[in-house]
Amino acid sequence: MAILLSDLFHTSKDIYKLQLIAGKEGLSQSVLWVYLAEDMNEDFLRGGELVITTGMFIHQDPDWILHLVHAVKKCHCCGLILNIGKHLFPEHLTREILDFCNEAQLPLFLMPWEIHIADLTQDYCNRIFKESQRNDMLTEAIQSLFYSSEHFARHLPLLESHGYHPKDTYHIAVMDVSFPHMDAASFERKLFLITNNYFGNRKTTDFFFSMNQQFLLFLHNHSEEEVGRIIEELSHLYHQTFPEAFWHIGVGSSVQELIQLSTGYSRALAALSYAQYYHLAIAHFSALGIYKILFSVSDRKLLVDYYHEQLGPLLEYDGIHNSDYAKTLYYYIKYGGSIQQVAAKMTCHRNTINYRIKKIRALLPVSIDDNETCFLLYLAYTIQDYLQIPYS
Repeated sequence: MAILLSDLFHTSKDIYKLQLIAGKEGLSQSVLWVYLAEDMNEDFLRGGELVITTGMFIHQDPDWILHLVHAVKKCHCCGLILNIGKHLFPEHLTREILDFCNEAQLPLFLMPWEIHIADLTQDYCNRIFKESQRNDMLTEAIQSLFYSSEHFARHLPLLESHGYHPKDTYHIAVMDVSFPHMDAASFERKLFLITNNYFGNRKTTDFFFSMNQQFLLFLHNHSEEEVGRIIEELSHLYHQTFPEAFWHIGVGSSVQELIQLSTGYSRALAALSYAQYYHLAIAHFSALGIYKILFSVSDRKLLVDYYHEQLGPLLEYDGIHNSDYAKTLYYYIKYGGSIQQVAAKMTCHRNTINYRIKKIRALLPVSIDDNETCFLLYLAYTIQDYLQIPYS
């Protein structure tokens, strides 16, 4: 979890005599670092910085502060502190500057000259560094539970200190993304900033981290409906910010205990595999139907054997004669035995389909007009599709 600007402000405003004069709607943004700026060079800003300035160049350009707030917003910084009393004074703050900060939700603070910038910078950077260490420890604890509950008792105090309790509800979402034409470090930093700002605005205990070259959302105490809305809103934000990136998101079903995180994670990976194979932006494990069961079968050979048991004679015949009997039967079952629909789908004459069905009846040791048999055969076709999905 990132440190929010609101937390820094409310816990230190008396110490550093900070005064918030505009942009209070942006206080829920994440603070990634503190940056002292006099000559505003946008190349050095990566997003998420809290910028501090003494305004020593105000005498060269009366509109210097206005240019500065525009640059700070453009670079996705979280706020601006003006160190007033030597170069900058309240009368430099025009209505245009204040209106811009309010509309852009860019927090603008005043800090008197008597306060040493170094004191505030050291304090804030120490807090950010300590929170980063806590996040690393939290990430390690969650990752550990993805693979084993063996060390659950050891990790529990840390998890509970973040508000994650054993009997709460959890969802895991895994994101795979390719981002052409963008530096990986810059992309990841910006993605973390967008996601943490989203969580900060909603004052949630949700957590975002990277693992195995993928990005994970650890969602805490949400209903299935809320999770769906969160994923849709984040996906929209990501597409707005990175229009050239390609996204696949797999969302696991809820787990009702912290110790069951491995189940939630494995189901999120299954949903991600499904999304990638079928070229979907988002796939929820809870909406995968029969695939939920298939993904939960650890013995893959069992599925392969079942597929061949049901369709073996047709597969063997097609392999020898280069025919389409297996596909014909699939559509015959799918369309409820309608010869006309099968013929239209396969662009064949009805007589051709009738001939194939007659041959299929002779090849299979079961009746294809029996509902239970049709279900078992259709399951075999579904297994065939499932086995094409890369998943481990």
